Amino acid sequence: MTPGMRHPLIALALLLLTACAEKTHPPQVYKYTFFSMGTQIDLSLFDVDPARSEQIATAIERDFTALNTAWNPWGNGDLGQLNTALKKNQPATVNQALQELIENARILARDSDGLFNPGVGGLVTLWGFNEAATQMPSGPPPTQAALDVWLKRHDSLANLKIQNLTLSGHKPGLILDFGGYAKGYAVDKAIQHLTDLGVKNAIVNAGGDLRAIGSKGGRPWMIGIRDPRGPGMLAALPVRDGEAVFTSGDYERFYEYQGHRYHHIFDPRTGYPTQETASVTVVYNAGAKADASATALMVAGPQHWQSTAKRLGVRQIMLVATDGTVYITSALQTRIQFEKSPAKLIVGDVDAH
Repeated sequence: MTPGMRHPLIALALLLLTACAEKTHPPQVYKYTFFSMGTQIDLSLFDVDPARSEQIATAIERDFTALNTAWNPWGNGDLGQLNTALKKNQPATVNQALQELIENARILARDSDGLFNPGVGGLVTLWGFNEAATQMPSGPPPTQAALDVWLKRHDSLANLKIQNLTLSGHKPGLILDFGGYAKGYAVDKAIQHLTDLGVKNAIVNAGGDLRAIGSKGGRPWMIGIRDPRGPGMLAALPVRDGEAVFTSGDYERFYEYQGHRYHHIFDPRTGYPTQETASVTVVYNAGAKADASATALMVAGPQHWQSTAKRLGVRQIMLVATDGTVYITSALQTRIQFEKSPAKLIVGDVDAH
């Protein structure tokens, strides 16, 4: 055999070894991060074609960007234009995507007995938490007189009617704000798009609110639930295929004035931010419903969370009260892994209430 030539059998063996090594190479998690809807979006893709992973991530980022523009209550997109028309009491039209958003939100508002209320845009503006504001509010809260004016209006989706994409039945000055719901809706859309693209294992995490499909190498995706009153995580949770985990809390957007904390989740019955709840986590098989339910349960508080959860049809809930007490359903308590021991733990069943 001349120098530089390989024996055919040796060459074949090397080829087979290379092929086996490539075949048995463990699948990887490809992670991508971008900013949208006022928060960081983290996308994790497991066991996908490396050549396609970046294209998939770009497509999902494009989806979020489009929805963020369309659903900004104070922008120039679909919802912003609708709010401008409503404010001026002009005829208002919507496209099919916005109609779907409104109709689904109306059902959730009804099922929560109005505790989830996308008609609070005027209230959000009064408190200065609207996205049109250039900075976080810092001064005194709105006067009671100003809040009373809004409360007397009873702004909600209850009277809205949509026929042939035309909106009617609204009160002049109504401002729609889907902040307690749109992020969950967007996460659902992202998961559906990933499924359409053939992705079987992924997690879309929008600032701690997330939904997963598949698993991570046969093991469930493991996520952390933030401690609302301290550093780090309160608990860890393995997420099953298709599940969404959404948390509403008083710690993300708030300001303090004369020793009082004022945050961005409002009780539409009083006009003030919720008082007794630090955070609520809901696990459900749809992000939009989990998102809206967490908002409604923040308003319901420690006294009424079970009856509200029953009406909404959600069964896996953890509510952290401002005094540190953790209320949790047995359906979630059997799965969750506490990283910190709660000051007091109360297990309750929604169906038994």
